[in-house]
Amino acid sequence: MVMLTLSYSATPYSTNESHHRRFGFRCINSNCSKRLTTRTIRAGSFFEKSRVPLTKWLYFLYLWCQDTMVKKAAETTGISERITLQVYQYIRDICTTKLLHTPPRLGGPGVIAQIDESLFCQKAKYNRGRRASKEQWVFGLADTSAKPAITYMQTVDKRDADTLLPIIQSVVQPGTIIHSDQWRAYYRIQEKLHLEHATVNHSVNFVGPETGVHTQTIESCWARTKLTTYVPT
Repeated sequence: MVMLTLSYSATPYSTNESHHRRFGFRCINSNCSKRLTTRTIRAGSFFEKSRVPLTKWLYFLYLWCQDTMVKKAAETTGISERITLQVYQYIRDICTTKLLHTPPRLGGPGVIAQIDESLFCQKAKYNRGRRASKEQWVFGLADTSAKPAITYMQTVDKRDADTLLPIIQSVVQPGTIIHSDQWRAYYRIQEKLHLEHATVNHSVNFVGPETGVHTQTIESCWARTKLTTYVPT
């Protein structure tokens, strides 16, 4: 068994990074070959090799979650725009890796998840980067049990059943009720995925007059996403 204790200097609290480097974990197991050696509190995290102070990292995480522009974040933290841009990119990379390896599980017994596809081709966020060289289809799912809805979106090359049904199966939980339009790729959801499936005919109504089925939640997500997101091709 590894026994660790947090060791630190008894000096008063300070936001100075040199003070934070005094904090670390020290093994107190008398049978351990590394007894009394210490490890910084950054060890084993994505902060480990960064020279950016931890207090600044926490501030960056907050600003990034608030969708604060790079220039404003740099001014707020006192860190150069070049470093701020690198930090923002690093945060995005970490989130992307996490989502790719452990996609969210939406829905659940009796929960409605709306599905839809949308075509993206717009300018880059904040007018940075190149414009998409071709149109890109994106498939999305929205868990309507939460307010606002929890969404999952994935770029796709095709909109056929062989492409979309495996995505639905990997993302939604058993017992979820799927609401969609009448796109032909969805016809075999109930048969193949064993999920309850209801549709709305968008050529006639936006909301099913008798069933109340609609896809307005995921469609509103498309509108918001297209205002702020650049989809690479």
